[in-house]
This record gives sequence, structure tokens and C-alpha cells, in this order.
Amino acid sequence: MKAPARLGIYGLILITVFAGAFFTAGALVPDHVVENWSTNAEHEADQTAEHDAGDATEHDTGDEQEDAEHDR
Repeated sequence: MKAPARLGIYGLILITVFAGAFFTAGALVPDHVVENWSTNAEHEADQTAEHDAGDATEHDTGDEQEDAEHDR
């Protein structure tokens, strides 16, 4: 069997496995679980953004203090 044929078969098997996993998860996982998961992910993203913004502010303040000390 030549390499292109093997790669084609491998690709078809890979697509079949992922499609099977997708449809199995859709059939077995209740919608409310997906909604809760999505909501939690949104809250975590908001918290991470707030945390990152706080870090940036702290670093900016620190740089300003260092500059003020350096200018003295």
C-alpha cells in the first residue's frame, strides 16, 4: 500500500473517530451541563481579565515609583 493511500485511510479513520465522539457527546451530555460549563467559562474569563488588568496597573505604578526615585 502506498503512502498517499495510507494517509487517506488514516484521515478517514480520524474523521470518523472525532465525528463519533462529537455525536456521542451530544447524545449523552445534557444541555444544562453545557450551559453551566459555558457560564462558568465566561465568569472565569471575566475574572482573568480583571486580574490581568490589576497586574498591569500594579506594574505601571511600580515603574512610576522607580522613575521618581531615579530622578531624585
